[in-house]
Amino acid sequence: MKTFFLFLFILISNHIFSQIEWELSNSGIPVGYNAIDFAVSTNGDVYAICSKLETSSFVPKLLKSTNSGNSWVEITMYGLANVNNVNSIIFSGNTLLLSALNSATSNYDIYSSINNGQNWSLSNSGVPLGYNTIDFTVSSNGDVYAACSKLETSSFVPKLLKSTNSGNSWVEITMSGLANVNNVNSIIFSGNTLLLSALNSATSNYDIYSSSSLSGYLEISPLISNLKVFPNPSNGFINVAVSRNNIVIKNIEIISIYGTVIKIINTDFNSINISDLPNGIYFLKVHYGKAFELIKITKN
Repeated sequence: MKTFFLFLFILISNHIFSQIEWELSNSGIPVGYNAIDFAVSTNGDVYAICSKLETSSFVPKLLKSTNSGNSWVEITMYGLANVNNVNSIIFSGNTLLLSALNSATSNYDIYSSINNGQNWSLSNSGVPLGYNTIDFTVSSNGDVYAACSKLETSSFVPKLLKSTNSGNSWVEITMSGLANVNNVNSIIFSGNTLLLSALNSATSNYDIYSSSSLSGYLEISPLISNLKVFPNPSNGFINVAVSRNNIVIKNIEIISIYGTVIKIINTDFNSINISDLPNGIYFLKVHYGKAFELIKITKN
C-alpha cells in the first residue's frame, strides 16, 4: 500500500511541477494595441513592438520593460511617418532593427535605430527590389540574417539576406534545398544551426528546415578557396584565376548589390571588362562544376 501511495504522489507531483503557468503582463500597454514581437537589449531590457488598427491603417508603438515584462512604458518614435504596420524586431548589438510596412513602397522594409528605438532610418541598402522582410536572427558572431519573400505570380519566392554591419547594408545568401518552399515565416539560430519555418508546397504546411553550416548557403567548395580576383578595386579589367588545374570555370555573373544580374561572362575570364559599370560594389558569381562562389569587387 505504501508503494502505491508513493507512486501516486510521484505521479501527481510530476504532473503539477511539469506545468507552466502563465499570467497576463499587460500593465502599461495602451488599450487596443497588439504585441507583435519582442527584442532584448544587451542590458536585459525588453522591447515590444505593437500595433493597433486605426481607420484604414495600423499605428505602431514601441514599449519597453525594465522588469522582465511586469510593466511597460511607451517610447516615442521618430522617422516612421510612412509606417502602417510592423512585423519583426531584433537587437544587433546596440542597434535595433525593425521590419515594417512602408506605405511609400508597399513593402515590409528594414528600419534601424541606434538610440533604443527613438529615432529611425531606412536601412534597405542591398535588399532586392520588392522583397518583404519577414523575420530576423543574429548569429553567434553578431551577423544579422533576414528572411524575406516576394510575391511572384501565384507564390512567394524566398530570399536570405545577411548583414555584417548591424543592418547598414545587406547581401543575398544563395540557398539550396528549398525547391518546394513558397513562403517563409520565421528564422532563428540555435548554436550554429539556422532554423527556418517555411511553407512547403508538398505538404501545404509551414515545415521546419535547418542548415548546420553557414558555408552551405554559399556552396563554397574548398577546392576553389585559392581563387584570385585582381586587380580589386579596378576601373577597367579584372582577372579571375584559380590555382588548381582541375577547376574549370563555366561562367561568371556580375551582380549588383540589389541582386540584379548585370552581365554574364562565358569566356576570357582573365580579362573581364568592367569599365562600363558605374562606380560601386558588385559581386562576381563564379560557377564551376555544380557549385559557385560569390566574390565582392569594387569598381572605382
